[in-house]
Amino acid sequence: MLAGERLLGLQDSRRIYLMRHFLTHLFFLAGGWRCAWLPFRRYGSRGLALCALGLFLLHPRLYAHSFFNSKDLPFLSLFMMALCLMHRAFRKDTWAAFALCGAGIGLLINLRLLGAMLCGAALVLRACDAYCAADRSARRHTLRTCGLFRRSQRVDVVRDWLYLWPDPVRRVDEAFRYVFEHETVAFDLFRGAELPNEERPPEYIPAWLAITTPPFTLLLGAFGGLAAWRGATLRNTSTRFDLVLLACFLLPLLLVILLEADLYDGWRHMYFLYAPPCLLAVAGLQAALAARPQSKKWAYGLTGYGLGAALDAMACPPPISTTTSTCWSIARLRSVWARSTIWTTGGLRPGKRWTTCAR
Repeated sequence: MLAGERLLGLQDSRRIYLMRHFLTHLFFLAGGWRCAWLPFRRYGSRGLALCALGLFLLHPRLYAHSFFNSKDLPFLSLFMMALCLMHRAFRKDTWAAFALCGAGIGLLINLRLLGAMLCGAALVLRACDAYCAADRSARRHTLRTCGLFRRSQRVDVVRDWLYLWPDPVRRVDEAFRYVFEHETVAFDLFRGAELPNEERPPEYIPAWLAITTPPFTLLLGAFGGLAAWRGATLRNTSTRFDLVLLACFLLPLLLVILLEADLYDGWRHMYFLYAPPCLLAVAGLQAALAARPQSKKWAYGLTGYGLGAALDAMACPPPISTTTSTCWSIARLRSVWARSTIWTTGGLRPGKRWTTCAR
């Protein structure tokens, strides 16, 4: 953004902010494009690719933040791009593909340390490939490409992160300790009260994820996650990527809950958790179509209805100027969210009352 401001010679604050909003939204659209690319490459279906694009772009909370959130939404988009690079590397199994994958994940780690979970996922999958290799030559190729991936990722992280230059190993350890041990004075809105971090209940993030994600995405995502858990294996190259998506969703969630990590700014730094359910929802739709091919028209019709409902919810007038809500219970939100910036969707009033009404 700073490079764009200098390149265009912008001086007026209004033009600067408009340019920042435009670039942030453009990067969000690029993430949506990669979200569509991934199902297309996995399943070879344009219909599923369009469904993934719709689930990503028509997510009310993500779309609202895509115009001004210049930190968390770019991480989400870069997370989608790194997933695509990872899928491409394992599909092509070439030196160049793994080098590019390592560089992409290194850039993701530079943006947020949580990007390291993709590095761990790639190493686990590569270890499985080495274990299942047909002969010694294939195992040697697998281990060498794994080493190239690690070198490419480390070089990119250390090169772009000046903090690591004096002592990379020690300072990476310090950075991870800081993430999980640093205490901030922050308050989180839950059940009608502003709760400090130390009093935040374990169900805080799951509850907000449930009420800020369209019900159609939740149902399909749960079905896709269940199908991945029951049917996918690390040795099956066609389905194990669903396990990566499931791990990228569950592991950060469990770490935050179990380690009681601090959250701030309405847990915006965890917004990348919205991406795996969208892709798992497409996997669930694909599983349903594989089980009943004759129900293809019904499946796509219900998907179109779900996306239409999300779009209609996004078009609803907000209860106040800083809030975009939907069909939950707008009257109850006026007095509670006057000082917050929350984007929600859904269809069950009990869920809304659980988070916004006093205990």
